Amino acid sequence: MNQELINQLGEDLYQAMLSREPVEQLEPVKAGDFMRVDIGGIGSASVRFV
Repeated sequence: MNQELINQLGEDLYQAMLSREPVEQLEPVKAGDFMRVDIGGIGSASVRFV
């Protein structure tokens, strides 16, 4: 992945976070929780809490 693409992805993610309404309450993660994010054209990332 080239630096220009990385910079653009970072800017896009930053703008997406700014456009969201504030979250009133977050639920803590616990062992066994699994999260996955798909970013079209780039790939995906996932995490499993143990």
